[in-house]
Amino acid sequence: MRLDAATRVTTDERLLPTGTEPASSTYDLREPRSAAGLDLDDAYVDVVRDEQGLSWAHLAGPDGRTAAVWMDGSQDVWQICTGDHIQPERRRMGLAAEPMSCVADAFRTGERLVHLAPGERHAVRWGMTLL
Repeated sequence: MRLDAATRVTTDERLLPTGTEPASSTYDLREPRSAAGLDLDDAYVDVVRDEQGLSWAHLAGPDGRTAAVWMDGSQDVWQICTGDHIQPERRRMGLAAEPMSCVADAFRTGERLVHLAPGERHAVRWGMTLL
């Protein structure tokens, strides 16, 4: 697994944001690492972008094939969830990598929330690919 983001959003027991911290140790996914043993339901900010302005999340299988999700500059948050903390019969059935324009609770906090006046639009671009 690899994720283009430098900062993890910290949360309370209800998964509501409490602040941020540099992604380190278990939470630093900027270099490829095994997803085994990772139990994540975390947002990441300070995304890293490539020369085309895209930020990426990669999940590679043991055969070398990689599923990748990208987001453009209209979004600046990744939400990553492994599902390990849910019901035992549904654990690790997949891995979610969600491009987001804001972190959880944004309607209350206003942080990173996109405000639109009547008639305005906000478009986002994201995509998936197999490598």
